[in-house]
Amino acid sequence: MQDLTSPDHPERDLIRRWHLAHVKRTEAVPPLNEGWRSRNITPRAAEGLELLEQFRLTRDLGKFQSASDLWSRSFPSGYSGFAGQMIINQISKRTADPELSAEILIDALTAPTDLDEARRKINDLAEHLTTVNVPETRAPFVASYYWGLADPDRWPVAWPKSSDYLIYCTGRTDFPDQAARYAELHQFAAEIDGDILRFEEVAAWWSNERPVIVDDVLCDRARLRAEWQLGQEDNELYRENAQVLVAVAAHIGGSLENEVSAAVGRTLNSRKPPLKWTATRYRGDLWVDWRVPGTYGLAVRVWLNGEGLSIGLRPYPHAEAGATQEMVDVIDDHSLEGYDVIAGGRSTLGTDRGYVGGGAGEIIYARWFNRSEINSLDLRAEILKTAAEVAPLMTVLGGAPEPDDTSGIIPEDHEVVPVDADSDLLDDLAEELLVDREFLDEIIELLEDKGQVIFYGPPGTGKTYFARKLAEALVADPRGRPIVQFHPSTTYEDFFEGYRPATNAEGQLSYHLKPGPLAQLAERAHRAPEERHIMIIDEINRANLPKVLGELLFLLEYRGTPVRTLYRPDEPFALPENLWFIGTMNTADRSIALIDAALRRRFHFVPFFPNLGHMSKMLDRWLEREEEKPWVGELVRQVNEELELELGGPHLQLGASHFMKPGIDKPSLRRIWKYNIEPFIEDQFFGDPERIEKFRFQAVWERFEDVAGDITGIDGSDSPPVD
Repeated sequence: MQDLTSPDHPERDLIRRWHLAHVKRTEAVPPLNEGWRSRNITPRAAEGLELLEQFRLTRDLGKFQSASDLWSRSFPSGYSGFAGQMIINQISKRTADPELSAEILIDALTAPTDLDEARRKINDLAEHLTTVNVPETRAPFVASYYWGLADPDRWPVAWPKSSDYLIYCTGRTDFPDQAARYAELHQFAAEIDGDILRFEEVAAWWSNERPVIVDDVLCDRARLRAEWQLGQEDNELYRENAQVLVAVAAHIGGSLENEVSAAVGRTLNSRKPPLKWTATRYRGDLWVDWRVPGTYGLAVRVWLNGEGLSIGLRPYPHAEAGATQEMVDVIDDHSLEGYDVIAGGRSTLGTDRGYVGGGAGEIIYARWFNRSEINSLDLRAEILKTAAEVAPLMTVLGGAPEPDDTSGIIPEDHEVVPVDADSDLLDDLAEELLVDREFLDEIIELLEDKGQVIFYGPPGTGKTYFARKLAEALVADPRGRPIVQFHPSTTYEDFFEGYRPATNAEGQLSYHLKPGPLAQLAERAHRAPEERHIMIIDEINRANLPKVLGELLFLLEYRGTPVRTLYRPDEPFALPENLWFIGTMNTADRSIALIDAALRRRFHFVPFFPNLGHMSKMLDRWLEREEEKPWVGELVRQVNEELELELGGPHLQLGASHFMKPGIDKPSLRRIWKYNIEPFIEDQFFGDPERIEKFRFQAVWERFEDVAGDITGIDGSDSPPVD
């Protein structure tokens, strides 16, 4: 963890200056939530501490849960929602050992004497939460809220919005445990700011208002990394520096995506830079793109380095050879006053403004702002002004807006020359799919190992969508990534090749060997050995696989080895190394245990389960990104835990995609449940009406409400800005 308390740590001053830039903004325009704690929590703090004291004396977990639930909902406490009181409710109702839970909770909620004891309390609580199927990430907030009641000037509350602001300012997300998360928050509030209550209010303001701020401290971060040109390396320092630059870029991009799209008059997708310039060098600049879907890099761009800031047009609808000169010629015919062609790091065209990043030929057509102008810059206004001004040129370069044109396909006969090493499709894909980049890298490694994987899990977990998007990122030409859906009637002849009847002009019947989708793709892969090809086999388990695959089962394991096939005994056939397979399999239809052992040996199996592994909390991440109601994720998680207990495993849980609906609320959730979830439940529990009734919407809602408390109310204007 960064030791931000050390005055010699270079990050300390950079983080402090960046935070103070936000403090300055709140001082100029006081936030609406100013004084929220003193108005709401301070007058009622003694009551909460008295409840804790009674809990300490009685050790009655149920009584404390009931009393604290009523107390937290009797005023704008900031604790009555899912991150706070609901966790205590869940502990009380799910624990198998109430006495142990009472002991751990009493200890955790009692204010610590020092930071070491605070760490121990949070980790003890986090460990206990996992025993009652509650995310351990809730521990810092649940505990620190009560510490803040006892001593708000010493113990910052780990409000969810404070934690988000911490990530934005430090770029740090890789904490070894929950205690380390809180320790860094404490260091920031108590040491970097020095005024814990001010820190909490600034963090809440930032989260509520989503301000777009730029400050010359970001230029200093860029200058810090520019030393790489001299061969000086401090990877740990540069990693921390790059994490902040990327976090700021992500915030600016997401905050302005809708506004920039409106200014341009077309849908744009925000893109942040990857953490590294190259495989070994952490980045030292900051850029944000609002990119036209389906293009290589046609975007409104903000690009900051140590010398200043460019705001303009990144003019790359495609990445063909000679793209930069082509775009410069178009720009010359449609020049804009105040704009200049500015060179990227290795460009021979354009004005040199000191950029280091960017691939061969990268330019930006932009207005330039010197470092001395940055602190007084209204970044939001300048970005929107630029977006409106470059919109006509964007149309000239990329055509009129085409909302359905999102393929991003580069024609097969074009020579593709990388223009920007930062344009990492897998980083973009990971962000779109709400998974870690490491997960995508792991799947690619599995494909490189065996050449084929199967995504397996319950319906609605996004297996097919994930497979399609990954194939699109890895194979540009759609002819090199076909999708085949298996069903019980699929045959060897349908999939690979077989004789089909045909009549000639005289009406005579004859039979011809007709290649199926696999034979066609294999031939294509043989002709282009340097290109990757992928076949997606949807619902692979629904077919009779040994019968459909035949001798191909051997070829999956022994690539490049020719065998004589059923209909071509004189023409040996081999599966090329550059042909990969991604299968999808619904565990609601068939267990992996029933898949032929020989087939299982030839595939890597990647689980897609809502409550496990890389797919866990995906719905929560989507709800947060789309600013939808978080209780939806809590309800689905509870039902999935119940289904896992009822069915003895996770293979029939509810997938997140059922609930990824804009504007989802209780009435729309009820409709989803009635027409999507209940038929699935009735099928799984056929002949068992008691269990079917248990998972009807009303029964599910009543159980959830019993744990969650009153979740349907709407807080007033003086509601907590942080929970």
